[in-house]
Amino acid sequence: MMHYAEQSEEDLNMVIEVCNNMKKKLSVSGEKTVSRTKDLESFVGCSLPKEVEIHPPKPSSTKGSGKRIKGGKEMAIEKKEKRARHCKVCGGIDHDSRNCPTKHQNNVS
Repeated sequence: MMHYAEQSEEDLNMVIEVCNNMKKKLSVSGEKTVSRTKDLESFVGCSLPKEVEIHPPKPSSTKGSGKRIKGGKEMAIEKKEKRARHCKVCGGIDHDSRNCPTKHQNNVS
């Protein structure tokens, strides 16, 4: 608009007057603006609650159970250190006299 009125002082005054009128009209219509909370409520589609019913959770202890998980090598070493069972009936290893296979064979026959 200003480039059309750049040569004439009358035209420049008219442009300034029109701009001032627009500024007054916009400032009057700007008073009707909605508050920020109302604007957000209309955007979201629900109103802000009066009282908050959800509270943050209580802090928990995050220290763990205290039991360490052993690796395969460590478990094998512990198993090797255990004393193996010896059977008193047959002298075999990894079983005892209660569940000896030779004892059961003798009783069945």
